[in-house]
Amino acid sequence: ASALLIWYRQALLRGKEEDPSSGDNSARLRSNILRIGMGVVCLVLVIAGHLGASLTHGENFVFQPVTPDRSHQVDLATAVVFTDLVFPVLDDKCFSCHNPDKAKGELILTDTAGILAGGEDGALFTPGEPAESLLMERLLMDISHKHHMPPKNKPQLKPEEIGLIQAWIRSGGSFTLPLSALPPDDTLHVLARALYGAASREAIAEKYDFPPADVSKVAQLNNAYRAIAPLAKGSPALDVSFFNKDQFSAASLEEIKPVSQQVVQLNLSGMPLEDPQFALLKEFTNLRQLNLNYTSVTDQDLENIASLPHLRSLMLTGTDITPEGVASLLSLPKLRHLYVWNTAITPEQATQWTAENPSLVVETGYYDDGSTILPLNKPLMNPENAFFTEDFELTLSHPISGTQLRYTLNGSEPDSLNAMLYSEPMKISENTLVKVKAYKKGWMGSPTVQTYFYKTGFHPDSSRLETPPDPSYKARGAFSLFDLDDGSSDIRDGKWIGYRGRPLEAVLQFKKPIMLSNVSLSTFINTRAHLYPPFSIEVWGGGPGEEATLLTKKSVDPPKEHQPASKQIYDCPLEGRQVTHLRIVVTPLEKLPAWHDPNGNPAWIFVDEILLN
Repeated sequence: ASALLIWYRQALLRGKEEDPSSGDNSARLRSNILRIGMGVVCLVLVIAGHLGASLTHGENFVFQPVTPDRSHQVDLATAVVFTDLVFPVLDDKCFSCHNPDKAKGELILTDTAGILAGGEDGALFTPGEPAESLLMERLLMDISHKHHMPPKNKPQLKPEEIGLIQAWIRSGGSFTLPLSALPPDDTLHVLARALYGAASREAIAEKYDFPPADVSKVAQLNNAYRAIAPLAKGSPALDVSFFNKDQFSAASLEEIKPVSQQVVQLNLSGMPLEDPQFALLKEFTNLRQLNLNYTSVTDQDLENIASLPHLRSLMLTGTDITPEGVASLLSLPKLRHLYVWNTAITPEQATQWTAENPSLVVETGYYDDGSTILPLNKPLMNPENAFFTEDFELTLSHPISGTQLRYTLNGSEPDSLNAMLYSEPMKISENTLVKVKAYKKGWMGSPTVQTYFYKTGFHPDSSRLETPPDPSYKARGAFSLFDLDDGSSDIRDGKWIGYRGRPLEAVLQFKKPIMLSNVSLSTFINTRAHLYPPFSIEVWGGGPGEEATLLTKKSVDPPKEHQPASKQIYDCPLEGRQVTHLRIVVTPLEKLPAWHDPNGNPAWIFVDEILLN
């Protein structure tokens, strides 16, 4: 492009010396060549700009402002949570950097295999645990942080989109879970409606032979617990949804009879319907989609629904219907989707119905025939805080009755035979590692829950940080280091102080001398996210009127391979020194090991508590 511009400039200067109107054919030819050349230059510049911007900023960066809006509505009745809700967000905001041609961080998000494989920093998410998932960590980082996803020069996710991904991970991170399998008030339902709307593509495209409802009447019928809206701009078809079962009454459905002809989608999920309301449904003759999930619908009520000639999609998840009752619906000429999750309908019956009617899809979801062994969820500890100053009683519990809680205090794994059986609260008076696991006949054992309860004997009368922490991880300053409130595995929980490239220096003052024999540091290690053990810990201190001297220094060797994310406490024993002031210096690793990062970037240290004994 630069060469073409230079050539064009020189040719233009030569052209000024000749008058194209003088009849000189060569001058006219040169003038035409110049016009063509300028067009070629512009075209090359646009192509080069597009390719360069795509390389550095992501696909379609140049043309994005003039590209038609890709937003679309999703049929929430048939939507699969990942495929129809989560995947479009990744497509829109993440594919430009994480695709087979440009796999930043060795991470590919364009297919499920790549998502499950993760990238150079490990697994992308932990099913059921968004707080422990790398994906959420990167999405929620400060936008100026170099590991924030997407980079600050790229289009950012909306809060609803981040919430959607978080809720998907919390639900288990399934790639096949239908939205209809979840309760209507589930977070995924709420976010799906906010992001994608509730109308089906088929319903929007359909031409209807009935007139539109009176606009003022529709406005009058709308309230905080009943939403009535056109499926699309200019469409006479209406979508009606009811919310808050406590506000639903016998008149709630009766009141919309004046617009029953125009209602093609009706959502009554979770509403306390009775026989008169079910009987009223047959008057909504143009219904295409009906949601009766988690209602008291019976086989007898289905007879009223069987009279709806245009019904295409029926949702009966979490109801008491039987195979005999559903059989009465199979003759509906236009029925295409039937959702019967968590009902008495078995996969075998569903397969038989679809074999007899190939145009019908019957979704039964997960079905437990009694042969599946499920794992118990985690036991609970009360209190949960790991740090304490006075003796206390620890209580263990489990939400499922009849479970046995087995625990150990020596660091070994609690098994179902030899570990101690919990029967009453236990007294904790010293540093103790408690491991607990739940067992029950017919179930798989739960994951092990462990907490290192650590006692601290002294609290400084004043404290301050001599070096400021990273702005994204500053917690409540020095106060956080002595509040006995331990941080979770989510380093964004406001309890962790993070440093990188400079040491943590804390200065402590005591009004009266204390006899100090140990200083401990509670840290969080996650080498894949560059969270490393400290390189060194120095404790300086002195008595009344004395200058601080070095009391002890602890050096920590960096790990030789990646370690699982975990909390780690480092003890710095002293020889019983009386002090009134302390300075604690925690130095992070200056350069990450070459096996991890050959570029030698600095490591992070994260501290949530300093313990004095």
